[in-house]
Amino acid sequence: MAVADFNCDGYPGIAFSDELCCLSVAAGNGSGQFESSALYKAPKYPRAIFAADFQATGQLDLAVIDGASVALFPGQAGGKFGTPLTSGAVAANGAVADFNGDGIPDLAVAGNNPAQLQVLFGQKNGNFVPAATHTDLTVQVAFMAAADFNGDGIPDIALSTSALRSTPGGIQVLLGDGKGNFTVSATIREPSSAFGQIVAADCNGDGKIDLAVADHTSKRGIHVVAGEWGRHVSGAGDVRFGYVWNQFSDGGRFQ
Repeated sequence: MAVADFNCDGYPGIAFSDELCCLSVAAGNGSGQFESSALYKAPKYPRAIFAADFQATGQLDLAVIDGASVALFPGQAGGKFGTPLTSGAVAANGAVADFNGDGIPDLAVAGNNPAQLQVLFGQKNGNFVPAATHTDLTVQVAFMAAADFNGDGIPDIALSTSALRSTPGGIQVLLGDGKGNFTVSATIREPSSAFGQIVAADCNGDGKIDLAVADHTSKRGIHVVAGEWGRHVSGAGDVRFGYVWNQFSDGGRFQ
C-alpha cells in the first residue's frame, strides 16, 4: 500500500493492490473516508507499491514490484494514472530515494532468488535504468528502508533479514556512495528471528535516523535501534519505543 496526495487536493489517498491483478487508487476526503477506487490492471502477485515523482513531471507516479519486474504507472492530472511501463528486475521488496543525486527518485530492489540488491535509476521518460547489482548478499532480505544513516547527505539502505539455514536474521546496513553503489557497513544477527517490516525515522528526536523493525517470532514484537554517528555511544540510550535492541555509531555502524 502507498499513501500520498495523488490528486493534489491536500488530502492523502491510498493505492493498494490484490492478487487479482488490480491496482486500486482511492482519493481521501479529509474526514477519514475515501472515494470509490479507480482500478488499473497491475502485475500479478504484487509485492510492494511506491509513490514518487519518478518522471519529474510534478505528478506522483506509482511503481509496483511483483518479484520479476517493476511496473511504473505514470501519474496524470486529477490523480489518474496512465499505461504502465515495465522494467525487468528481481524484486521482492524495495526502497525509494535519489541514490545518484540527479533530483529524480530511484528505486532499489532486492530479491532472494538469487539473493541480490539492484539499483534502478529513474528517468524522465518513465523507464528505470539498471545501475548496479550487488550479488554478494548472504542474507534473505525481508524488507528495506532508505535514509541517510551516517550523516554524509547520501541515501543509504537498511535491510531486515530472516534466518536462512545456518545464518540468523537481523539487520544489515549498506552505505551509499552517491553513484548507486553500496558497501556493507554492519550486520547484526539475532538467532532464530524472522524480521519483517523495517522503518527508518528519528524515533528519539536527536536528529539522527533510527530503525524500528518487526520481529515475527519474538514476543518483544518490535526492535528499536537508536542511530548515532560521529561519536561512540554506550548504554541503552533514551529510545522508549518498545526497547533498544542495539545501537549504531561512527560512520553508520552498529555498536
